[in-house]
Amino acid sequence: MRKQILGIVVVALAGFGFALGRFSLSPTSHPETSFSHPAVADSVLPVDQGPTDELSSPLKRIAGVRLERVQHRPGARSLHARGRVETNDGRIYRVFTGSDGRLSTLENNSPGTVVRKGEKLATFFSNDLVKAEQAYFFSLQTLERVKASNRPADLRQAQDGVRASEEALLSLGMGEPQIHELAKTREATRDIEVVSPADGLVVARNLFQQQRLERGSEIYRIIDMSRIWIFASVLPGEMPVLRPGTKATVKVPNGGKSLEAVVSSAVPLVDSDRRTLQLKLEAQNPGLILRPDMYVDIEFQIPDMAGISVPTDAVIDGGIETIVYVATADNTFEPRVVELGSKFGDRVLVRHGLSEGDRVVVSGHFLGDSESRARRESLRVVATELH
Repeated sequence: MRKQILGIVVVALAGFGFALGRFSLSPTSHPETSFSHPAVADSVLPVDQGPTDELSSPLKRIAGVRLERVQHRPGARSLHARGRVETNDGRIYRVFTGSDGRLSTLENNSPGTVVRKGEKLATFFSNDLVKAEQAYFFSLQTLERVKASNRPADLRQAQDGVRASEEALLSLGMGEPQIHELAKTREATRDIEVVSPADGLVVARNLFQQQRLERGSEIYRIIDMSRIWIFASVLPGEMPVLRPGTKATVKVPNGGKSLEAVVSSAVPLVDSDRRTLQLKLEAQNPGLILRPDMYVDIEFQIPDMAGISVPTDAVIDGGIETIVYVATADNTFEPRVVELGSKFGDRVLVRHGLSEGDRVVVSGHFLGDSESRARRESLRVVATELH
């Protein structure tokens, strides 16, 4: 029985020894084994004798070998995506009439027009305005008398009276610019100027010339476009590096301009047709250069490892040592012992063992690695039986 076990050990060691060291194969040659690295056990990798970095096409299909040249990474990388501009649902303004009246003038602001905050949209005649204006003028005079008589105890009450009169005018539909003008001129008017509440886009207008208006009628709907949403199409695998707060540069098409956006904390939407995620970004929109449904290019600047790194697929855990196969000048692959650092996505930092410009095998060695693991496991089993 002991002789049978020793025989098994000899066979296993012979198979294990074949997987050690540094190898070079041409498409028609037989493997030649050298034991320059007796502590490292791994796969035999065929390589073409030609001058190129990769195997010839037939051998690539057989061996599945792919090489990558090691480069120094700067610590950041760019990720590009396509995005679509949408309006912020929480920034839609609806403009109503505050009293009965009749439309006097209508500005050129049909749906689709960009308007500015405080810009006059229309004017309408209202009989209810006269009493509110007289109350406003009286409150202003009262405030002036209190200030002139130097009665601090009455100042607060007079100021409250002015604010109440201004609120009454606002409730009738008068805008702040017109109220400030009334305070300067003290001249009553029966025309209420309707102004835009924000910089935005007119999406609805329910007015026509000489129209009679009833109190509470919606006459405009305006979307505030000073802050907008952008939905970026990203792959699910890119989400771990696109955390809330990540900044991005949005490039405006056909304009050469760009602006900054930030990834929001909203849960990404799933686009099942394109198999992507719709990541929501928030951005200021100076000059209203972005419009709803406009497509834009987005560039994310995301952190990355600084230094030499390789794909995790290139790394083989040999148990005692971690190795990477490196292509040498004489068209061979040699195992190189490496010391690894932190992992970032599908890459891992290499602290020692590789230099910039080295060519490493990133695929094609999985079968050999599994075989060598099986051989090591067999040896451990046999050694246990011997004891």
